[in-house]
Amino acid sequence: FFNNMPEEITANFYAVKTSPYQIEIMNKGTNKGVAVAKLASYLDIGPENIMAIGNELNDIPMIEYAGIGVAMENANEELKKRADFITRSNRHSGVSYVINRLIENNLEKI
Repeated sequence: FFNNMPEEITANFYAVKTSPYQIEIMNKGTNKGVAVAKLASYLDIGPENIMAIGNELNDIPMIEYAGIGVAMENANEELKKRADFITRSNRHSGVSYVINRLIENNLEKI
């Protein structure tokens, strides 16, 4: 997919596929992981106290930064490989499911 993108873009920007027909292009060094890390620093929260939930490739830096990285059941396969846990799909209340599991069981039986 990115093989056809001009080198000027790939060399100077962070580009990531976010759906089968969509890409995001932004400043290099900027991604969801950087954003969560900056907010966590501002709030004085360590990554071990953060849970991040995602479904697409642009979520990889965020779930890798967080102490608990969660992929939705319907997430991109590459994201699932990098997640600590896989929750239910978005159509089956996956976000509330994983939050409740965290509260009830500290994610031991997800």
